[in-house]
Amino acid sequence: MTATDAGRVSIDCILIREAERETGFPCEIIDRDWCIAAPILTPAYVGHVVGQIADELGIELPEVSS
Repeated sequence: MTATDAGRVSIDCILIREAERETGFPCEIIDRDWCIAAPILTPAYVGHVVGQIADELGIELPEVSS
C-alpha cells in the first residue's frame, strides 16, 4: 500500500499508531486489504488478555513469581 495522507505519513504507520494508542501495546498490520492493525502477541499482551478474561469470568488468578 503506497497511499499517504497530506503529511506524507504512510497509511500503515497511521494504522499502527492508532492501534497502539487504543491498546497500549506494540502493534503490527495483520491485514492490508482490510486495513487492520492488532497487537503483537507478546507475553505482556497475552497476560493482559488472560487477565481480562479471568476478570470477566470472576476467576482469581494466582500471582506469578519471576
